[in-house]
Amino acid sequence: MMGGDRVALPQRPRRLAAVVAILAALCSPAAVVVSARKVGQSCALDRNCDAGLHCETCVADGNVRPRCTRVVPVDPQTKAKDLPFNRYAWLTTHNSFARLGQRSQTGVAIATPWNQQDTVTEQLNVSALFLCSSTPPLPISFLSPAMQSSAPTSTPALPCPICCILVSDTGFCSCFDLCAQNGVRGLMLDMYDFRNDIWLCHSFGGICQNFTAFQPAVNVLREVERFLSRNTAEVVTIFVEDYVESPMGLTRVLNASGLLPYMFPVWRMPKSGGDWPRLSDMVRDNHRLLVFTSKAAKEAAEGIAYEWRYVVENQCASLSFALALALPPDKTINAGYLTCVLRVVADGTKGMVKGTCHNRAESAAMNDLSRSLVLVNYFRDLPNFPEACKDNSAALMDLLTACHDKSGDRWANFIAVDFYKRSDRGGAAEATDKANGGLVNGTCTTRHGKTPKGIFNASSDAAAWRPPPVLQWQRLVLLPVVVFAVLLRL
Repeated sequence: MMGGDRVALPQRPRRLAAVVAILAALCSPAAVVVSARKVGQSCALDRNCDAGLHCETCVADGNVRPRCTRVVPVDPQTKAKDLPFNRYAWLTTHNSFARLGQRSQTGVAIATPWNQQDTVTEQLNVSALFLCSSTPPLPISFLSPAMQSSAPTSTPALPCPICCILVSDTGFCSCFDLCAQNGVRGLMLDMYDFRNDIWLCHSFGGICQNFTAFQPAVNVLREVERFLSRNTAEVVTIFVEDYVESPMGLTRVLNASGLLPYMFPVWRMPKSGGDWPRLSDMVRDNHRLLVFTSKAAKEAAEGIAYEWRYVVENQCASLSFALALALPPDKTINAGYLTCVLRVVADGTKGMVKGTCHNRAESAAMNDLSRSLVLVNYFRDLPNFPEACKDNSAALMDLLTACHDKSGDRWANFIAVDFYKRSDRGGAAEATDKANGGLVNGTCTTRHGKTPKGIFNASSDAAAWRPPPVLQWQRLVLLPVVVFAVLLRL
């Protein structure tokens, strides 16, 4: 063969090489990032937006155009794992169990407000943006070590942790871990004695009714147990608005759900302020569940921490108190009476006054440093779904700053809201990141207009961090079209 001769490749190998090159380009992470839209950009569907975002409008804030808005805060453990627990902030849902449109398991229609859009399982996990099978279509040996450890051996009760999608008919499969841990980590649950059991319920005057009862508490607590058992580096906090009077009732339901082995012991909690154990130590010891009760006597009787011995909390909704005053002497109510009373107090927003951050009546003063944890509430007396996107935006950020200044220059450890997924852009996720920017980065003494370097701010070295990209639907549509067009030209 002469050195100057050129050998033409056969037609079929050329076509195969072209197809492989196209597949590599379309399936690369760069292709995914380009096709996904960022916070504030126009969208039509959730799947148009980047991972951790969803598509919605906020008419209450004047934004009629659908935009990509944030849902998922950055996991602070990606920045630091060895800080004391009180140096982290966690997104928290108010009345986590009261899901929009849910019916009572008593069989009666719910006649009480809803506070969230999804289940507790969905709040804890990042929702998938596409459908997947319950088991991987590839053998476990084909998956990465991280995927192998979380791959199900049988069909799980929760959404599958592994999703593999066959790309066209090439035999290639793209797999994703659906259990990226960046979701809600604080839950507020109202518990009552009801039907010889412990139920999650709204009530007035401390009485749970058929039409205000949602479901037995053990159901939701089992969701938490499944999450903790499958995510061994995660810590969850539960705040119990406790109306349980039955002896050892709270302990029994925690035991029935399988959560007792995870509980952080009261004796390890700092009694006079100061730092909590390190988060990494809590994970190592498998003490990954904090449970606080609103009943002081249960700390001695059941070993469940009395919330306001360890937490300062700003004033929140006062609806139940207002209704208790309006109840008839025999404290019996019906749906018609309930509707009438709700109309009277529906416009209440006590505790949402700009620039203020007063402590809840049961709590010590916000600047009491003998309590190491700070809980900030921002929600209406009556949940308002249309207005929630406005509440969870600039107003929430203002309150966060106000409470920082009123709490001895401490950023909130728990940020509790209704309808946490709704905002005009960054929302409750951005507020959580801002608090973590001060806590994790050690800028807790910043005050009077100085914004801390947030984990997700452009000034932060974490600004380039994004959740793992997902396979976009556009690629599934474009892939066969582009391949066919190239083959026609060869």
